[in-house]
Amino acid sequence: MPDWAQILGVASRGQIEALGKRVDDLAQQQAAMAARVAAVEKRVSDGPPPNPPPTAHRPWQLFGGEIDASREQLPTWNGSFYARFFWDDVHTGPRALRTDVIEHWYATAARAGLKLAWRLNPLSPGSGGDTDHLGIAWMRDGGWPGFSFDWLEAAGAAPRRLWHFDLAHPRVREEIEWLLGALARLFTQLQSRYGGGLEYVDMLGLGLWGEWHFNNFDGSTPVGVRVPSAADYRWTIDLVDARFPEVPRLMTLKAPSFHRAAGETCAYACNERRWGWRTDGWGDPWHHAVYYPAAIRECGLENHATRAPVALEPAGVFQGWNANNWQIAEEFARQHRATYYHNKGMAIPTERLGLVRKLLEDSLAWVVSPAVAAVE
Repeated sequence: MPDWAQILGVASRGQIEALGKRVDDLAQQQAAMAARVAAVEKRVSDGPPPNPPPTAHRPWQLFGGEIDASREQLPTWNGSFYARFFWDDVHTGPRALRTDVIEHWYATAARAGLKLAWRLNPLSPGSGGDTDHLGIAWMRDGGWPGFSFDWLEAAGAAPRRLWHFDLAHPRVREEIEWLLGALARLFTQLQSRYGGGLEYVDMLGLGLWGEWHFNNFDGSTPVGVRVPSAADYRWTIDLVDARFPEVPRLMTLKAPSFHRAAGETCAYACNERRWGWRTDGWGDPWHHAVYYPAAIRECGLENHATRAPVALEPAGVFQGWNANNWQIAEEFARQHRATYYHNKGMAIPTERLGLVRKLLEDSLAWVVSPAVAAVE
């Protein structure tokens, strides 16, 4: 140890020696902290981009239209606006992006103090009009690689002719790579213009409603469908990672025993790429009794909320739920520490508003930084 008393020219050697020891101790602590930070940074940089946590987390999401009926019921809990875009509404031709649709909803969210969560839907068969999207018409009519199939919505219903691009084809992949790059640049521009930001990316939608399947109403696969392989799906996961490395990424919870390629991809995205997962049948008895337990067990996602976000979308809307729906929904939300909730733009039934608020309060205690959890 240096002779601090001699250096400083003071007489109280004991005091100075104590001070010198503390300085040395602090220097050692600083060196140890620097080493730990360097180790953490190396482990993060060696792995996939971390799935960052939401900041100033507000777990209730507004959904869909211009006015969400739950907005005034939960004024301090609204944190993001969840929008699903029809793919062909925004991707209108080869290397052509219609920006006004996305800008409208981004600006709507930002002006309300919300971030935007989004997904693209390539197939959304509806009841007609603007909600009826049977495939990306300009691709289909232009001879792009893909496949047509007859889809059955219900028993006795007339089949509907749908079309989906071939994810394995290089021409399609080149176009999707361009699209994701263009979207990433657009969102950067919109953030500079309006503020706000992206809450999360709900994966690049694939299959019916962007839900990673092509099933008829009875679960069967229509003749003519060429379900993408797990390798093809993984390609999209890696692409979204590359284009949106600083934004949380989520994909629909899928069970390998029911949807093999999509389920294997869910396990890959969540376990190897640090993605979160979301459900679109929250509160439905069959999903909670059969499908979700299988998906969580087979994909190894029992405690996934300690690593990445979990988002819950209800089966139907709360207005149609009975006591059993509410019970299984509450148990599931608490068991898996949900990060996000919404009710598809509908009001929350008054008698259930207290329960929903309690789930949202609990969500604040559950949110964990995936980046920290991944390296500790």
